[in-house]
Amino acid sequence: MANLSPEDQFESKEQIYIELFEQFILELGQTALYFLGVIPDPETGEHVDNLEGAKHIVDQLEMLKHKTSGNLTPDESVLLNKTLHNLRSAVGDRFQSLD
Repeated sequence: MANLSPEDQFESKEQIYIELFEQFILELGQTALYFLGVIPDPETGEHVDNLEGAKHIVDQLEMLKHKTSGNLTPDESVLLNKTLHNLRSAVGDRFQSLD
C-alpha cells in the first residue's frame, strides 16, 4: 500500500465513507421494497408481505435523516430524501391496497 499524506488519507477515508453511506441507504431501500413484495426473494422468487418491516425501515431512515441533518453532502441528502419519498409512497400505496 502506498504511503499517503494525512490529507490524502482523509480524502480517501471520506470518499470511502461517502460510498458506504450511499450503499447503506440503497440496501435499506431494497430491503424495504423486498418487505413490500416489490422485489422477489432472490433464492425462491417468492414475494414477501411484511408491511411492518417496511414501515420500520422507513422509520429508521427518518431517524437517520434527523440525526445527520446538516452533515450530509448534497448528493447524500438527495439520495436519502428520494429514497424516503419513494418508500413513503410505496408504503402508503400498500396501506391503501389493504382497505
